[in-house]
Amino acid sequence: MEERNKIPLKRISRWGQFVGIITIIIGSISAIVGLFDFIIGAIPGVISIILGYLIFRTGRAAKYIATSEDVTMTYLNELLDKYGKMLLISGIMAILLLALLLFALVLLFIALIAGM
Repeated sequence: MEERNKIPLKRISRWGQFVGIITIIIGSISAIVGLFDFIIGAIPGVISIILGYLIFRTGRAAKYIATSEDVTMTYLNELLDKYGKMLLISGIMAILLLALLLFALVLLFIALIAGM
């Protein structure tokens, strides 16, 4: 692989590992603090830990692909698999957030009408 083609992989490697570790740390803190409120409060922290792990593994796979002369499909598939799972979890979280937002807006609208 040419050196200029390795630049994006090196960036994914460096930032993927860094952001993954930071996300795991923040998720751990969030999960611990969430446990003090209620068990369900730990769920966002656990999700952040899982996302951080997937981001970190994506960075590790990119690092191997960028530094290896023998690029096998195994590491490329791992990179894409972890990235795909990360997008899936993020998409589910976005859909849940939108659903909760719509529900809150409906409740607000009902409260406003009832208050008149």
